[in-house]
Amino acid sequence: MHYFKQALNLVKVTLKNSLMFGFVTMLFIFLARATPGVGAIVVSLVLLIFQEMAVRLIIEKKKPRQISFESKELISYLIIAVALFPTSALFGSAVGLLESPQGLLMTVPFSILLMIVATYFFLVLSQSLKWHIETQSSIAKSIDIWGLASVKNFKDYLGVSFYAALLIFVSAMTKGAGLIAALPLIFFANHYLYQEKRSQITERAPQ
Repeated sequence: MHYFKQALNLVKVTLKNSLMFGFVTMLFIFLARATPGVGAIVVSLVLLIFQEMAVRLIIEKKKPRQISFESKELISYLIIAVALFPTSALFGSAVGLLESPQGLLMTVPFSILLMIVATYFFLVLSQSLKWHIETQSSIAKSIDIWGLASVKNFKDYLGVSFYAALLIFVSAMTKGAGLIAALPLIFFANHYLYQEKRSQITERAPQ
């Protein structure tokens, strides 16, 4: 829970910039969903890129012109975006359940459960991507490292996934408008979770 408390404190301090960032991210997601055939992969790519941009723009306070992605990095982003395709499908199924004619009492719990699972995998894969870029480890090895880290720290990852899923659920119930505030909170919480676990992994690594 403290990861979201940190994220909330950051949003309060950078309210205007955070909400503007959330609004722009939401627009890109809605545009990406309309991409014929590969909408889910494009949405995943947008989320990964904007996750990193949230850190650089708002946390590190860099100017937009200072932000760039090397071609090799973009290939890695694309590979992870493809790996996230099942996760995008889970999010789609969760939202689809909420729009089904069945009663909310039957659909809401299962929908939130799907969102928790999808968010969990997004956390692991997005953190694997960041580790891969920072350390130049292979993508497969990075996924192994962060998959294991998520298992060892399952309570923390489950907690972040749960609160993120609740935010996404509320956003779905507001036709996506809630994403303006939800996305910055999720991105920041993911960042703080990564930083803490990264320190632990680095400390345990053989010298």
